[in-house]
Formats: sequence, structure tokens, C-alpha cells
Amino acid sequence: MLKIYKNKATTFKCKVTVESDGKSVKNVKSRLVLYPSNDNRNVMFEGVVQHNECIIDINPDININSNGKAILEIIVDDSSIFMPWNSLYEIISNKIKVESAEVVYNKKPLMESNRNDMDRLIEEAAKMIGTNRKRKSANSSLVRVYKESIKSLSKNQLKIMVEFIKKEYKPKKESIQWAKKVLGESKSMKSKMLMYANEVKNKINE
Repeated sequence: MLKIYKNKATTFKCKVTVESDGKSVKNVKSRLVLYPSNDNRNVMFEGVVQHNECIIDINPDININSNGKAILEIIVDDSSIFMPWNSLYEIISNKIKVESAEVVYNKKPLMESNRNDMDRLIEEAAKMIGTNRKRKSANSSLVRVYKESIKSLSKNQLKIMVEFIKKEYKPKKESIQWAKKVLGESKSMKSKMLMYANEVKNKINE
């Protein structure tokens, strides 16, 4: 019996030798025809014959009765049809079982759910921003606060902060201009953290 698996690719293979007056024939095609029980329809799958081997891929998404008869047809020179093999077929459905289910709720935005993890760095850096007008003095103070704040954070807190800035944080145009003026650049992680702190400070003071 030919077993066909529904929702899973099935390949039909067999050996076929086609000769005419002792010579092999080159123009040979193959097809597998399924005749479902109690149904006037039939389904056909075309294949190839190469090096005396017949290969036919059966579409797993067929929608016919699960039992019936399968007939192999060999077509020679597009005119002669031979039926060297036939068999009953059975379409087997894959069993799907759901073991368990769990509802996962979306986490709150990082600003809300992990605010405590960022408070130290943001608030300490924000206190220093804008206190010094001169670039050299401001840069020195900010770098000091940056280094001290980084040390005060746990690895998990720092990881959350870095991931947020890498993936979600987009500095405002004014923040980029401020960083270039005060820090001399705006692309490093240090500058992005301080730009973010500056935006938080300005938001708090509004």
C-alpha cells in the first residue's frame, strides 16, 4: 500500500526500464494518478524518469478521500501510455497535540517597568548637565558622573540600560547638537546615555 502523509512532503520512487528494439528510449515521462474511493474526481502528479529511476513528488495539501487506488503511468514519446504499477493508497494525517498553553502579557514600556534600574545614572548625570557653560569643565564633570554612575549599577541594570539605548532610543536633534558642543561627539554609548539623561532632565523641569 502507498502511504501518503498529509501536510508532509511525500516522494514516490521506483525503477523503470523503457526500451524499444533493445535500445533505451529518451523521451519518457511519468505521472501518478490517485483515484479516491466513492469520488468521481482524480488527482494527478507528474514526475520525471532519469537513469531508469522514476521520481514523483506528491503535494501534501491534497483534499480527497483518504483511501483509494494509485496508478503509475509511463508516457513514451507523448503518445504511448503504459501502466506498469498500481496499488491501494492511504492518506495519513499528522497528529497534532497541544501539550500546554500559557498567556504571556506584553511588558510595560522600559521607561515605566525598569525606571528604578536607570534612576541612578539618569538622575545623577542630569544634575550635572547644564551646570557648567564651558565645554572643558562640563565635559570633565559629565565624564566623572558617567563613570561613577556606571560603577553603581548592577550588571542587570546596566544591560537593560544599554539594550534600551541601542535598540529603542533615538536622540532628538537638539540633543545631538548639545552632545557635539559639550562632549565633542554624539555616537558613543557614553554620549547617548548622557543625551538621554539630558532629555529626561529637561522633561522633568518642564
